[in-house]
Amino acid sequence: MARRRSRRHRITINKRRWLLDVAARLPSDKWGDCSDPATKNREIRVSKSAKGSIWLEVLLHELIHARWWALCETEVTEFAKELVSILSLLREEVAEALEVGED
Repeated sequence: MARRRSRRHRITINKRRWLLDVAARLPSDKWGDCSDPATKNREIRVSKSAKGSIWLEVLLHELIHARWWALCETEVTEFAKELVSILSLLREEVAEALEVGED
């Protein structure tokens, strides 16, 4: 029987530990959220209903918040969209780099 991959991960951003939940159950009006970095039990959540490039955009958006909490929502949203566009353009190169990195 195949083992199901975990959707919850412990990560470090800006020397702080976070719980990253990439398939969270969130209210239908929300695709992601991020705790204030000053709190003790920091968490980044991405909705399990977000799919494809939207999921990636939400993930990047919340990771940017975790690292640069003081950035305004507009700046975070624009940068996440720019990153998704660049990563999509470089999809093959990114996949190749990740494969090489697994050796």
